[in-house]
Amino acid sequence: MELQGEMVGNDGQVVEEGSALRRSSVHVVTAEEAATGKYSIDEVVLPLPGTNISLPKHDTAQVYQRLADLDSISLGSSPHSVKEFSMTSLTGDYRHLLHRPRNLTWRQFGYSQPDEDLLSKDNVIQELPTSNQAASTGAETVALEEAPFQALHLTFSLPSSCYATMLIRELTKQQTSVAAQKSHSKAA
Repeated sequence: MELQGEMVGNDGQVVEEGSALRRSSVHVVTAEEAATGKYSIDEVVLPLPGTNISLPKHDTAQVYQRLADLDSISLGSSPHSVKEFSMTSLTGDYRHLLHRPRNLTWRQFGYSQPDEDLLSKDNVIQELPTSNQAASTGAETVALEEAPFQALHLTFSLPSSCYATMLIRELTKQQTSVAAQKSHSKAA
């Protein structure tokens, strides 16, 4: 990915969202830095609008401005005298473009009854099998290839304000739009 013009934490340092140090330590990637691969996609941050932020030095800045204009929002000035109701009262911040899950583990296993409790105490405590081994789900042991139903057990850690549903969507490549969810509901 071409990172020139993207914003990253200065010198790749990881700084907590919301800190004053974070706002003052954002750096725009130069062409030379992009060419040498100094920064990775994991270090890219996006601004949350406010008075103490900078916008990326590429088309993303125009996207921010265009979206604000659609709602008649001024990103840099207060159109009225009530400061609390304007963008000028918000300092802004930066959020990482993406987060990789930590401590990600997974096991696939088969089971025989659609209403089995897959998270029962016995199933959680036992060592879940690898994909080609048999799994004991409390009722009966079923080889994955012969199982009428299959399950995937995931464990992982995400930082605050990151959503497990989005991780699962990305892993399964499933749509999460309102229209897709309605079609799933109708099919069930």
